[in-house]
Amino acid sequence: MVNVEFIYRDVDSLGRIVLPAGWRKDMSGKLVLFRVGEEIIIRQRAPDLFRKLKGTLPAGRKAGSIDGLKASGAMDWKLE
Repeated sequence: MVNVEFIYRDVDSLGRIVLPAGWRKDMSGKLVLFRVGEEIIIRQRAPDLFRKLKGTLPAGRKAGSIDGLKASGAMDWKLE
C-alpha cells in the first residue's frame, strides 16, 4: 500500500504555495506542474520526461505551440 500524506495550505496573493521541507529534501529544484481538470499534479522534472512523451501527442493545428498540449489524447500520457 502507498503511504499517502496530505496537508492544507493557503495560496498567497501572488499564487504561491509552500511545500513542506520534509517533502522537498529529496527532490530536485526543478518541478513540472500538470493541470488536469481542477487538479494540479506536481512531479519532479526527470531529464528524459519529455523525450518519453515525444510523438505521443496527436498532431493538430496548434501542435507547434504550448496550446498544443491541450490536444485531445493528452490525458492518455503515462508519466513514469
